[in-house]
Amino acid sequence: MGRFRILVYVGLLMLAVFALSSCGTEQGGPTGEDAKAPTREVTREVTKTVTVAQAPEDGEDAAPTPTSPPDATPDGQAATQQGSPEEVLALQYRLINAGDYEGAYALFDDKSKLLITSEQYIAYFEANAPYSITDYSFLSVDNRGDSASVEAELTASSGSGQETYGVTQSLVREGAAWRVVMRDEQASTFARAGQETAQYEPGSESSPDGAPAEITCAVGQVCDLGVSSVVVTGVQQTPAVSTSGETYEGNFVVVEFDYTYGGNTPVDTDEPPFRLTDQSGNTYSLNFKATSSYGIENDRSLIYTTVQPGVKTPGTAIFEVAPEAVSFTLLVVDLVSPEANKPASIPL
Repeated sequence: MGRFRILVYVGLLMLAVFALSSCGTEQGGPTGEDAKAPTREVTREVTKTVTVAQAPEDGEDAAPTPTSPPDATPDGQAATQQGSPEEVLALQYRLINAGDYEGAYALFDDKSKLLITSEQYIAYFEANAPYSITDYSFLSVDNRGDSASVEAELTASSGSGQETYGVTQSLVREGAAWRVVMRDEQASTFARAGQETAQYEPGSESSPDGAPAEITCAVGQVCDLGVSSVVVTGVQQTPAVSTSGETYEGNFVVVEFDYTYGGNTPVDTDEPPFRLTDQSGNTYSLNFKATSSYGIENDRSLIYTTVQPGVKTPGTAIFEVAPEAVSFTLLVVDLVSPEANKPASIPL
């Protein structure tokens, strides 16, 4: 009888322990492997293709996009800063199709805006009107936290015809918003819009702003313009300028130089306001596209960049000249403050 009671007590005790253990598991939530937070995939597959029949009229919604883009204010700026990389890129396409080029330009990152002005960006679409992105698809999105890349295929229609191509579009975070990084080929195309690649005409030995040169410097000599300075470090005449993206054929004079800004604070440059003359008195303007492509590839670009006071910055100026041209002189003014410096001539 005593043994029977002991067995009953042991059984009741085991039931109580089991009940308490089950209750604790239910109330405490998952444990062990189940308690781990789910990981987030940073690469997404986006398979929807968007076809845009026409640019939206005032008051109408734009064509659907692969994901719902942020709402836009009347001036085309994104009203929300929470759009994903592909949503921001889709919004830029919508704004282009709506003719809101200022709004589309605003979605580029700050560094891209230093390369290309809004005027240059708009000039491209005006020169290729009517322009629209008729359809596009986002094949994948790689989100790395503060940067992302979108694999896209798109078809663009313009005054020169229709073209289908694929791109890898980079984006970066600026604050809480994603912004589009302008591709090199985009920057080159926008910069070229509305500009002639080369021209030459009779002229005199005067600075690019029309004032006669006040000083003459030699190649390799620091040319003190008054506040800032320029030194030509290399000169080459060549039938072609080759970069990884394109080869420019013709008759070119490539001038490499170092520029030191003499101001007190960082400042943004425009394109180098240099000219070139030859023995016959012809004056040549900068070949913007060749200069930009060569400068970017060789880390010698002084076009739409920021220069620091007192810091030597390498630059390039490329001119396309007449086949028979010889005996060149570079006509120089300061890149930032020509009115505060002296114009100079440098025989090459």
